Amino acid sequence: MPNTKRDYRTNLSVNALVFLDKKEVACTISDISITGAQLEIHPQPHFKNAMMLAEFIEIGDEVDFSVEEMHFDGKIKVVRKEIKNDKLYLSIELDDLFFGLENLAYKRKVYRTSHRMSGLIIMNGKSYEAVSQNISANGLTATIFEEVDIINGAELTINFYDPDVNGKARVIWHKTESEKTLIGLEFIQLMEPVKGIATFKI
Repeated sequence: MPNTKRDYRTNLSVNALVFLDKKEVACTISDISITGAQLEIHPQPHFKNAMMLAEFIEIGDEVDFSVEEMHFDGKIKVVRKEIKNDKLYLSIELDDLFFGLENLAYKRKVYRTSHRMSGLIIMNGKSYEAVSQNISANGLTATIFEEVDIINGAELTINFYDPDVNGKARVIWHKTESEKTLIGLEFIQLMEPVKGIATFKI
């Protein structure tokens, strides 16, 4: 006998933001369950119509997403797209969300998106190879693949690629583990602003 059980879905409808074509796009989220929801993408002045907007979205895409009213943000996965009455609707899976209400001690003001990029962290006259875990408009988290003696508040130079993130940063926190160091940085002065990432205010 087939399993006809479905996740409970609420008829709640709230405003949200998704990051499409390197832009923050307004939408409405509805039919919310523990695993998924539906998005209605609002008309966008830089897209001629819903069909043009749909060209920027592929089934399986992972998209940055924020719902300020419900205090969560993170990654969603597009599983279906449909155009009705010149409106674009997306069925999504809730893949990797951060729930702000459960993490009030972590007072982020700008959304951080998961993003891996390689680069160098330069401090005390030495260069360390590093890989980022996430990035926002005002900072990033990265792993240095060796144990490094760091002081919170220290200033250093960063050179990351794709996107290019070059300039000065300050150590906000760090954690040393076996043969690696995890480091949280706040940008002080970059050669140019970080491009191509979501900057939701949360």
